[in-house]
Amino acid sequence: MNLRKHRTFIFIILVAVLLGLTITAIPTFSRDTVATVNGHKISKEELDRKVRWLSFIYPGYDFASQPAQVAETMALEYLLIDEAKRHGLKVGKDELDKAVEELLFTLALQRTGGDEKALESLLYKAGLSVRLAREMLREQELSAKLYEDVTKDVQVTDEDVRKYYDENPDFFTEQEQVKARHILVSSREESEKILSELKNGADFAAIAGEKNSDATKSQGGDLGYFSKGRMVPEFEEAAFKLQPGELSGVVQTQFGFHIIKVEDRKPEVKKSFEESQEDARDLLLDDRKGQAFDAYLTDLKAKANIETKGLTGK
Repeated sequence: MNLRKHRTFIFIILVAVLLGLTITAIPTFSRDTVATVNGHKISKEELDRKVRWLSFIYPGYDFASQPAQVAETMALEYLLIDEAKRHGLKVGKDELDKAVEELLFTLALQRTGGDEKALESLLYKAGLSVRLAREMLREQELSAKLYEDVTKDVQVTDEDVRKYYDENPDFFTEQEQVKARHILVSSREESEKILSELKNGADFAAIAGEKNSDATKSQGGDLGYFSKGRMVPEFEEAAFKLQPGELSGVVQTQFGFHIIKVEDRKPEVKKSFEESQEDARDLLLDDRKGQAFDAYLTDLKAKANIETKGLTGK
């Protein structure tokens, strides 16, 4: 059971709620209650904690300006957890330990270069903790288990899979790729000097290993294979003009001044149905399961009594 994938799907649904639902103001709450769902109260303290958590985990979203939508999302989460319990679903200690470990490892890589102690310090400064992470992840794991349980009978036929493959050719096409190295420095003058050395036979990987100002320094500037859309536009345009063995000129981006060397190219290739059949089946099944769960969630919300206080938000 791929609970990580289903946790992601649950989050996508709830973010859609944040961005799209209309909230009805109800004036009959106590001062500390911001929402109720089937009589269960959600406090202002819980809302503030949820906003801090979401803002820390997903910094690209402005949750702080959307308290009404966050409160609505918390109400929906409560419904999911209540349903999961009604289905007899539980999260074991080992499962939860693994989910927490994965999250902390990922966050540490993103925020502190892999230093989990430094991550704990960041959590503390944000008014959060590892203990709170366990509570939040327990809810996510239960929601993912509910997703799995609700959608377990969804199936697709061989005919469905073939039709999906034929109607979505881009999903089964490997885009053109280049394999490249780069040398990245902070000034044009230094970059032009290095370019002159390279043209006179200097070793590209050796100079990248000495000069690079990014994480590729330890790999001699190796960026591996990448397709269009993966790099900033100026870098991409220069790289895809080169043939294997060729050097670019000095390329300026927001990161500094680059020299690019392309080492290999792979042309665009459309995979045959035989090669793509299992991928197509998985994609279509995920899509059908997502539709089924979305309908289930809509029905669940329609039957619930959700009331929110007059909170402001975009």
